[in-house]
Amino acid sequence: MKAPGTGVMEFAIEPEGEGSRVTVTAYWHAAGVWGLTYWYAHAPMHALIFTGMARRIAERAAAPAHGPDGPATEDLR
Repeated sequence: MKAPGTGVMEFAIEPEGEGSRVTVTAYWHAAGVWGLTYWYAHAPMHALIFTGMARRIAERAAAPAHGPDGPATEDLR
């Protein structure tokens, strides 16, 4: 993906009580004013995507590896 800057996503899983906490953090190093414009213009969308991504990772981690009919066949994309 081409964007006016460089981005990194960091995933952290930390024990919490009887479960774990999944944290997704995005770092963005803007390349000039266009990089800042890009980041702030897309910030609301990124917040929704990253929150949903973390929630889905947690749901899949908590789900049983095999259902009553054998291994799950859900598309992983």
